[in-house]
Amino acid sequence: MASNNTEDQPPEQHIGIDVLTSGEEAWKELYTFFLDAGYRLRSRYEPGWKPSWLEVSAKSKYPEDAVKPFTPNITHATHLKTGQYVVIKRIESDEDSTELDVMAFLTAEERAGDPRNHCVRALGILDHPSDPQVQFVILPLLRKFDDPPFETIGEVVDFVGQVLEGIEFLHDNGVAHLDISINNVMLDGTGMYPTGFHPVDQSRNFEYTGPAVRQFTRTEKPPTYIFIDFGISERFDADERRITWNKEGTDHSVPEYQEGYEAPVDPFEVDVYCLGNLVKTDIIQGNPKSSRSGYYGFEFLEPLVDKMTQQVPKDRPSMKEAMELFHSLVEKVEHSHLRSRCRRRPLFKGDRELPPVEVYNTVRHAYKKLVYTYKGLPAIPKRSPPKDKEPAVVQHPKSRLASLFPGRILGSTSKSEPAAPAEPEGSARGEEEEEDGTGTGTGTGVGTEVAK
Repeated sequence: MASNNTEDQPPEQHIGIDVLTSGEEAWKELYTFFLDAGYRLRSRYEPGWKPSWLEVSAKSKYPEDAVKPFTPNITHATHLKTGQYVVIKRIESDEDSTELDVMAFLTAEERAGDPRNHCVRALGILDHPSDPQVQFVILPLLRKFDDPPFETIGEVVDFVGQVLEGIEFLHDNGVAHLDISINNVMLDGTGMYPTGFHPVDQSRNFEYTGPAVRQFTRTEKPPTYIFIDFGISERFDADERRITWNKEGTDHSVPEYQEGYEAPVDPFEVDVYCLGNLVKTDIIQGNPKSSRSGYYGFEFLEPLVDKMTQQVPKDRPSMKEAMELFHSLVEKVEHSHLRSRCRRRPLFKGDRELPPVEVYNTVRHAYKKLVYTYKGLPAIPKRSPPKDKEPAVVQHPKSRLASLFPGRILGSTSKSEPAAPAEPEGSARGEEEEEDGTGTGTGTGVGTEVAK
């Protein structure tokens, strides 16, 4: 007989989320394994978990354990030694898989300290306790590259410069990414969010008790932009012919991927096209098909993206040539333009700021410009040089793949409570995320423990 006590029923907005998916069940079965290795999965995966919102005394409108993950092969955990969130990615090894090899190559000591290296750094790697074909890579928690939104033209120029630099670094080291897209470019927002944020719903704070607080802008605390997902990347020796037949990338507009193209594909030329197309469709023009609107004021970059997206692969520049052209174009841009407000193009008729909102944002930005000028902050943000040039990867002693990643060994498997998040540096104004913001904690998802 059904109970008439409404207090026994879950709140309407949480109905259906008290059941774990099959992917979540797999993580739940490994809860103790990860705990022994020094990583505590979210409470949702604890043995014997009961939804917190079913408790009569529960008062939280946003219970943390009600948040579902976005992808089955990704989960998040707290690193017990530091108290920070990390990402755990499940990778199935096979004879065609190159992801671990490429990540190991890019994490090697001679490359890890290169300031041009914008590749995600593995923090650790664990073998599955019972499946020899599965490994778990521990990665830093990241944010989407455009979250929070860009505020100045100069901030976007810094983004473009960093991603060009990152792919130039890959190519100089014989690596082709082959899947450059908005889904695979993230940012380390540790500086902007010193108190952290939730790994799945990144609009919420670290403890999931309120909105995430952004205490600094990109101009004040310049972020590092990071490439993720090397699942289809390829590495070539210096004397090896650089061709690929791989056509699995996200950007399906690549001319070499079109039906009827039979010539050998140069993977480095594909990277040049994909990166140019990302800047073209997501920064300059926009792409209504994917609800990407682009921004005003970046026409000065059109000569660069036009060359990078040439239909004939051999007509595209190398990444070194693209970098040189980028710098020559940026040098001609007025300082006042770089300081100006970054405004999105409308996606459809009527998709514009209301006059009162536009006035408010214009005045607010004018005030920020005065503050930046007074503080002597450059119009194009400049990152501080990395302090620690050691390999960022940390292995657990149990890992039989430790030889792939020559780094520090994580010896602690303490089950003690995590340390509290670090206190913010300085006392800049805090800006809360919108309550209805959507989280972006996917993939390797910046967070609080990031590559140095």
